[in-house]
Amino acid sequence: MLRRLSVVLIALCLTACGVEPEPTQTIEEQAAEAKTLFWEVFNAGAYERIPEAQTKLLAVYEQDQTLGENAMLLGVSYYWYAAEWRRDLSRPNSGQYEAILNTDKYLTVALELRPNDARIMCWLGGAKTFRSQVERKPALMDEGLALIDKCATLYPSFGLILKGFVSSFLPVQSDLYQEGISAMWRNVDVCIDKEIDRTNPDFTSYMHLTNNLSGQYLACWNGPTAPHNLEGFWFFMGDVLTKAGHKEQAKAIYNNALLVPDVQKWVFYDKLTARIATVDQRAELYSDSDMKNDPPMVTQDTFQCVLCHQKQ
Repeated sequence: MLRRLSVVLIALCLTACGVEPEPTQTIEEQAAEAKTLFWEVFNAGAYERIPEAQTKLLAVYEQDQTLGENAMLLGVSYYWYAAEWRRDLSRPNSGQYEAILNTDKYLTVALELRPNDARIMCWLGGAKTFRSQVERKPALMDEGLALIDKCATLYPSFGLILKGFVSSFLPVQSDLYQEGISAMWRNVDVCIDKEIDRTNPDFTSYMHLTNNLSGQYLACWNGPTAPHNLEGFWFFMGDVLTKAGHKEQAKAIYNNALLVPDVQKWVFYDKLTARIATVDQRAELYSDSDMKNDPPMVTQDTFQCVLCHQKQ
């Protein structure tokens, strides 16, 4: 009460002296500004500006912890920060783990506020599967996978990708890796409303569908916040199939990304063409007994989030 009175008195004094007080932003306006900054930073792929966006988001969160979208974006910012940690290997790994703990913290709050938002379930599930590997707690893995499965039920075109994502770190022979491959194929089926030919998954005849961004199709194609979602999906799925030794399928899947108009302008175009040119060599490295020579998949690289979200 005293604090509120002091603010009012200062405003009155300024007015009496002929000075107009600075207009104050409502919490909603601050949240909108923080959201705009987050997407500006994310779509620019400006990893080094993540702390700037987090400062804005945290300022809102500290004032009002009932804003679900703000808490969600805060959690996602930490997820991105942890996911692309290898951009600067001079940092201690403990920082990556702390970022995942913050991801878990803020996304847990966000899910409490938005219990039907399947996207939050998926991101939170991913954070818990990461924690399970660091903390060696199988229960966390089970909890994370359960969240992702629920997400995949509610929002298949989003959840099935995340299922493939978290399983991609595992050995090819594991049941979860094989489930991840199946999830990726089912994701394609969901987006085209039919089963794509597994032996010849050429997407040419389905490209006309990519203009439909209604409902869950928003997670299928390129949209406002994920301008290269489709190219990124084919890139990732190609990696998953290459690691499994499905070389011909992988080549076809990678080549589907080349069907996207103006794909040559994509910042990761050269990485895509390099993937296409080296499928056989990389598949051979994955198949030998030396895991140390395995090429990094996109989920282990420094561009796993911006692959879909970076505009230029």
